Amino acid sequence: MRVLLWLIWLPFAALATPKVITTGASVTQIVEALGGEQWIVGTDSTSQGHYPKLGYFRQLGAEGVLSLKPDELWAAPGTGPAAVLEQLAASGVKVRELPPAPGIDGLYSHIALLGQWLDKPQAAAALVSRIKDGLNHLEPLAAKPRVLFLLSASDRGLIAAGTQTWPDTLMALAGFDNVAASQQGYKPFSREMLLSGIDLILVPEHVSATPQALCQQPPLNLLGQRCKVRALPATLVMSQGPEVLTAVKALRHALD
Repeated sequence: MRVLLWLIWLPFAALATPKVITTGASVTQIVEALGGEQWIVGTDSTSQGHYPKLGYFRQLGAEGVLSLKPDELWAAPGTGPAAVLEQLAASGVKVRELPPAPGIDGLYSHIALLGQWLDKPQAAAALVSRIKDGLNHLEPLAAKPRVLFLLSASDRGLIAAGTQTWPDTLMALAGFDNVAASQQGYKPFSREMLLSGIDLILVPEHVSATPQALCQQPPLNLLGQRCKVRALPATLVMSQGPEVLTAVKALRHALD
């Protein structure tokens, strides 16, 4: 009798939804976009939603992760520390890490891979198709505005998004010219370059000062009345997620 019950239960156990922790806002966003939110039992602090939060994804603690009793951890590039991931794997948690893949093609590859993990390859292909179709139907701009994206701005200096960053990808998709394209990654931006001609400065909303205040304090006050700063939601412009079309439209709207 016990053998019979076990044989009946086994197929249902195999179909049980795994309990997954997602780290990195982009991973959580893609899983949700593919209809896999019921798999999520916790996320890191960069993700939105009413999930239990585990702190910053680059500084996870094994104890906090294990307290949620996950079956798997789906990690964005940069999730760590590595020793914690090794400890989780040794504790029986299946750790799956997305490989670094910059740019819009990187987003498509991440969607495809997460679609495989969710066993939703068709949903992933459909999502990629919708994104491509939306981007292909954007009206071209008459001229390329020169735009600077600042990760941080204070009297101590500026940190700008160069190539190989998601803001750079968004600016290219929007038809903008990235003023900081001569540098790679997030790097200090010189005050002299501010005077090279900038049509728009973008900052994530987590920057402490308001756009108006930023224009009045060094070094952006060097621009005088030509200083035009717009703040956008960090989860929209910093995460390599499926809301890319919304992000591109928000960038263009910031020009107005």
